[in-house]
Amino acid sequence: PTLTDIQAYSTSLRPFVTNPTLSTQKLRLSGNHWLEIVSDHNGIVLAAHAFTPHKGVYGNCVSQLKEMFTHPDKIIGLELGLSADIHMAQSIKDTHSYPYIASSDAHSLGNIGREFTVYEMPALNFNQWVKVLKGEEGRIAAVHGMNPLLGKYYRSYCPDCHYTAEEMEAVFTCPHCSNRMVNGVWDRIMQLKDASEPFPSRPPYISHIPLRMIPGVGERTYRKLLNTLGSEIDILYRTSINDIAQIAGPRIAHQITASRSGTLSLIPGGGGKYGRVAKSMER
Repeated sequence: PTLTDIQAYSTSLRPFVTNPTLSTQKLRLSGNHWLEIVSDHNGIVLAAHAFTPHKGVYGNCVSQLKEMFTHPDKIIGLELGLSADIHMAQSIKDTHSYPYIASSDAHSLGNIGREFTVYEMPALNFNQWVKVLKGEEGRIAAVHGMNPLLGKYYRSYCPDCHYTAEEMEAVFTCPHCSNRMVNGVWDRIMQLKDASEPFPSRPPYISHIPLRMIPGVGERTYRKLLNTLGSEIDILYRTSINDIAQIAGPRIAHQITASRSGTLSLIPGGGGKYGRVAKSMER
């Protein structure tokens, strides 16, 4: 809740990390001990990019959080990550007791706001936010995220023959060279899937395509759009298409219209490489 708490928390972790200034760090502690330290400094815990390979709790470590934590109820929510949405997450029963949010990489300045969560709460502060996550007051109104197909780990990927899985079932071994693939989020979720629809009610998940991923939007056009029309979120969701066309031209305006309606054709990402918008405008 305060900068003082954050500084004290960071100090407590220093004996257990090699270089605390790195944005991604290995912590030589058990999950339970770490939860205690967070609690001691008045913090809360959400599982970041919960389904991604390498560092996601479901994506890399466990099928249920109780396998890793004695008190998984101390985790207050799950952050979906770029390659998952609410419908995918709800395929796993173990996630049903947690709220889902979308967030962006605070250590990647240019991507802040790429994914975001809309809250309804009476005041804008830490304690009110915690109450929303606990379901005590206010609510999560909507979760806005990048279309999961564009995520860097949406489908399994073979680094040896550069094959991205297309099968309708989960794939973890390359069908071409038989080598182990980099797990895809979709594939891992399908492996863990143990819940059937209808799923519990959730806020809407609203997907979008970041401006820089829209064909024709280079750095110069991107800056011109932002300097003239406002934030990227405004441009993606609210700005008049006619105004966009005047700044960036009709082709880009048409693609943003298609992005809003979900009619752009997407090529899935995998293995650490983002997906992309296909050249064809049609599915």
